[in-house]
Amino acid sequence: MGFPPTTVHRVPHGVCTDLPQAAARLATRPTNVLGVATRLVPGKGLRDILQAAARIPETQVVIAGDGPLLQPLHRTVADLGISGRVQFLGWQERLDVFYASITLFISMSRKEGLPYSVLDAMARGVPVIASDIPGHRDLIVNGETGFLVDAGPALVTRVKQLLRDAPLRAQIALASTARVRAHFAICDMLRRQRSVEVATWQALRS
Repeated sequence: MGFPPTTVHRVPHGVCTDLPQAAARLATRPTNVLGVATRLVPGKGLRDILQAAARIPETQVVIAGDGPLLQPLHRTVADLGISGRVQFLGWQERLDVFYASITLFISMSRKEGLPYSVLDAMARGVPVIASDIPGHRDLIVNGETGFLVDAGPALVTRVKQLLRDAPLRAQIALASTARVRAHFAICDMLRRQRSVEVATWQALRS
């Protein structure tokens, strides 16, 4: 956009990291529930997730969020024959119970900035499988703190692997919470913002 690089500062989102340790939550999680938290709008890859779930009979899907695609998604669920395995929660004021009740968090968006829902899942020790796009790459170290995949067979394969491999889920959960604590804590975000504000004020006064 023509701004000198030295005048541009990037401050990533931050989330609360003052949460119970991931290891303490692993034993209480279900073993077959896929969680999605997003606006129900085009571009979020929701049909890709539902189609993947239809190919994995042992899964349940819980979707938190609302939007204009709610009724079309209900029809998709019915067409896929998985109505008994999909629950739409609607818009949620708080997602603590949601994150505690899922095994994996799935985000197959076509485009994201730095998605808070993925950060929240990682902070709570929920293994994440996400689409391979820039916003997700900023958060997830592929194969270490989550997995980046394309829609279709790759998504199905990765979901099956993680559902059947409890030690791998535990490894990803611990690594993802450590990454959030190290790079995306809200206190760090506020400190960086303050630093930019102070530097800007000093530059304006000089």
